[in-house]
Amino acid sequence: MIRERTAEVVKTHHQLEDLYNNAPCGHHSLDTKGVIVHINDTELNWLGYKREEVVGKIKFADLLTPESLEKFRINFPLFKERGYV
Repeated sequence: MIRERTAEVVKTHHQLEDLYNNAPCGHHSLDTKGVIVHINDTELNWLGYKREEVVGKIKFADLLTPESLEKFRINFPLFKERGYV
């Protein structure tokens, strides 16, 4: 029973990972300092980076236009405090 349940969890994990990586929209996750810790293949293709160039190395703010950067600087601290914007 435990082995079957573990196999189900692993299968579900792989399905979710596939959906995340192949979604038609870009998606990323940041740590509390704004560094990218997860990014999907779609967004990597848009940006022209490889995963190993981005994850743990680039701050999301470094990829933004000046206008977007201003919004990010206002909203990211609010998101960290509240969990939403």
